[in-house]
Amino acid sequence: MFERSGYAAGYYPSVDPQGNDRLLIVVKRTFKLDAVEAKCEPLDKVEPILLADEYVGDEDPFKSSVAIESDLAPWKLARDVVFVGKAHAPQGKKVPTFDATLRVGRFAKRVRLFGPRKATWVPPRDPKKKNTPPEPQPPVISEPEPIAEVSLTHENAYGGFATFYPPDPAAFRKAIRKQRKKEEKKAAEKKAAETKKADEEAAKAVEQKAAAQKAKKKQETESVFSSGVKRIEDAPDVELEVEQGSKRFKSAEGTVVLDLAELAEAEARDALEETNRDDQKAADEKRRRRDQKDIAADAATLAAQALADTAAGDAERSARAKAARALDSEGTRTIDLSELGEELDSPEDDDEDWVEVEKRRRDEFYASLGLDPEGEVEWVEGDFPRIPCPTNFVGKGFALGNSKESLDGLALPLIEDPDAPLTPELLPVDPTTLHLGLVPRPGGLGVVHRAYQPRAGLAGFFPRDLGRMQHEMDKQIADLDPNDPDDEQVIRACIERQPQRLDPRVHNGAAFQIPELWGDEDVFLENLDKAGNTFFKLPGRTPLVRFDRGKGWEKVEVVLDTLVIDREKERVHLVWRGTLPFTGSAEMEHWSRVDIDVQDFSVVEWRDREESLALGRRKDRGEALKLGVDEISDEDAALFDDRIEQAGIGLHGIKEDKPARDQETRQSDGALLDLRDGDDILLHDDSWVQATIDGALTDEERRAAELARDEVKAVAAKKAALKAKLEALDEKRRLEAEAEAKKKKKKDEKPKGEGQEEGDDGDDDSPDATPADGPPGPKGR
Repeated sequence: MFERSGYAAGYYPSVDPQGNDRLLIVVKRTFKLDAVEAKCEPLDKVEPILLADEYVGDEDPFKSSVAIESDLAPWKLARDVVFVGKAHAPQGKKVPTFDATLRVGRFAKRVRLFGPRKATWVPPRDPKKKNTPPEPQPPVISEPEPIAEVSLTHENAYGGFATFYPPDPAAFRKAIRKQRKKEEKKAAEKKAAETKKADEEAAKAVEQKAAAQKAKKKQETESVFSSGVKRIEDAPDVELEVEQGSKRFKSAEGTVVLDLAELAEAEARDALEETNRDDQKAADEKRRRRDQKDIAADAATLAAQALADTAAGDAERSARAKAARALDSEGTRTIDLSELGEELDSPEDDDEDWVEVEKRRRDEFYASLGLDPEGEVEWVEGDFPRIPCPTNFVGKGFALGNSKESLDGLALPLIEDPDAPLTPELLPVDPTTLHLGLVPRPGGLGVVHRAYQPRAGLAGFFPRDLGRMQHEMDKQIADLDPNDPDDEQVIRACIERQPQRLDPRVHNGAAFQIPELWGDEDVFLENLDKAGNTFFKLPGRTPLVRFDRGKGWEKVEVVLDTLVIDREKERVHLVWRGTLPFTGSAEMEHWSRVDIDVQDFSVVEWRDREESLALGRRKDRGEALKLGVDEISDEDAALFDDRIEQAGIGLHGIKEDKPARDQETRQSDGALLDLRDGDDILLHDDSWVQATIDGALTDEERRAAELARDEVKAVAAKKAALKAKLEALDEKRRLEAEAEAKKKKKKDEKPKGEGQEEGDDGDDDSPDATPADGPPGPKGR
C-alpha cells in the first residue's frame, strides 16, 4: 500500500466480469465529519485500505452482521452508500415508532423504526364445512413500546433462526428414526460388502502365494533333472537364491549347506524388527489409555461446569434477565438456558428414551470438540431442526409455520422498510417456499452479507468456466446406477442442473445503492444522530492516478463507487476503483519497479475538464463524418460497393470462393454462421482455433489436453445414457401402472355376476332362456 497526497492506494491481482485477469487499483481517502461547519476535513493520518470485512461482533455470519465491507471488490456496477450508526427519536424523546432518512444528492432511502414488539399466536378458526381442516389465522402484533434509539444493524432487522415444529411431532420423530435405521442398515451392508471383498482378496492372495511357491519348487526340481539325471545322488551341486539373501548349495547326497554367518545376521534382523514392533504396540496402547483418561477428565470438567451453571442463584438469573431487557433495544437477545432446562428435559413420554439418547449424542459431540453445548454454542439442534432465515441469519422475527410454538412471544424486528412493511400475514413462513424468495427482506442502511439472499443468489461462475463446471457436475452422477432408488433420486435432481452464471451485481453489498456518485454531493441526515437533522457536503476532491510497473507511467481511470458515513466515529470514507490490463500474478515477478502516483484534484475542475474533452471528441467525430459525406458522391459510393463485391468482401465477413458446405455440416464442425441477407458467412471456426492452440503446446501438454477432451466426451456419453435409462424406466413404470389400472378395473367389474352358478355366464340368449314377458322356450325338446 502507498500513501500519496493524503490518499491510500494499492494494487491487487483481480478479474473482470468475464473472468479475465485484471490489475485492480484501489484508492481511498478518509475525512473527518464536521457537522457544525457542515463539511468534511481531510484527516492528518491516512487510514489504510480495508482488506477484509469488519463485523459488528464476531467474524461469523451466523452470529454477527457486517458493519463495513472490504475495499477489494473487483468491480461495482452501482454506487454503494453505507451508514454506520444509530437512529434517534425526534428531540430525543421516546416514541413507539419514527422514520429516519439518508439523502445523498438527489437520492434518498428511508427506514422505519419500532420499539420492542411481540407476536401472539391465534388459534385456527373452526371450519364452516365438514371434513375440512381448521382455518389458520394470522398472529397479532403487539403495539411497540416507546424507544429513544435503535442501532442500525442487521441484528435489529427481520431475520434470525427459527425452529421447525412439524404438525405431527410423533410422526416426525418416527420418520427420523426410520430414516436413521435405513442409513444404519445401508452403512452396515456397505461395511459387510467391503469386508467380504477384503476377505476374498486375502484368500486370493493366499492362493496366489501358494501357487507361486509350488511353481518355484517345480522350477527347482526341473533345474536339477533337466540334464537327464535320474537320481538325487547323481545330481551336480546347484547354486540357488533364498529369501534371506544368503546362498545354499545342494550336494550330491542332498545335504543343504548354509552360510552360518549370514543366517545369524538374518535371524538378528528378524529379532530386532519383532522387538521394535512390540515396543511400538506398547507405546500405542499407553497413548490410548492416556487419551481416554484425558477425555474422561475433560468430560468431568464439563459436567462440573454444567452443574455449576445450573446451580446459579436467582439473583444472578434476575440480573441477567434485566440485562437482556436492557439490551433488547440494541438487538441483543439473551436466553438463559438454565431457565429452559426443565422444558428441554421434558419430552413426550412415548419418545423419552429416544430423545434422551439424542441429547446425549449431541452433548458427547460438542464435548469431543472441547465445547460446552449449553454455554459456548449459540444454538444447538434439539428435537427439531433450526433453520436460518435466507435473507438475514442474525435478525429477529423469522418464524416457520403457523403454530403456537413458532409464533407465541416471538420478538419482532425494530427496523423495517416503510415501502414493504411486515404484516401479520407475512410472519408465518411456509418451510416449503424458502427457496422461492418469498421471505421478507430486512430493512436498513448497512451492508447485506454475501451469504444473505438475494445477494447470495447472484453468485456464480465466470462465463469462461461454465463449460468446465458443467463437466465437473456431470462427473458426479456419471457412474450412478438409475436402478438403485437412492442413486435414481440423485440423478433426477442433478441431471438437468446447470452451473449458475455470475451476476456482476454481486459485488454491490449496500442496502442503499445509487446510479452515480461524484464526491461533491450534499448529504442530509434525518433522525440519524442526536441533533435530529444534520446537513453537510462531501469534500469535492478526486484523485488523478498513474501506475508504473517498470514500463513507464500508465493512466488509471478510477471511479468513485463507495461512500461510507460512520456517524459514531464521525468519519466519511470514499473509495475509488479502476483496473489495468494484466496477464496474471506471474507477471509481477518481472516488474523492475512498482509505484503509484496520486494527485489531489477538485471534482468541479475535473468534471468541467472531462465534459470539455467529451464535447471536443464529439465535435471532432461530427466534423469527420461531415467531411466524409461531402467528399464521396453517391456514384463513387456505388462504384466502391461494386469493387468490394467483386473482391469477395462483404459487410459482415469474408465470403468463401469454394462451394459452401451445407449448414448442418458446417455447424457440426464448430462454425458460427451469420445468416443475414440469406448468405452463409464464416465468422469463427472452433476447430481452427483449437488447432492453433494445440500447435502452441508441448507434447506432454497436448496429450493432457487430448485426455481431458476424451474425458469430457466420455462423461457426456454417460450422461446421455443415463437420460435414456431414465426415459426407459419412466416408460416401464407407465406401462406397469396402466396394466395395474386395467387389472383393478377388471377386478372391480367382476362382482356383477355374483350369485350365478358356476359355469353360467349370465347371458339370456340361450335356447332355454325364458323371456321376461313371453311364452316359455322350447325346454325339453
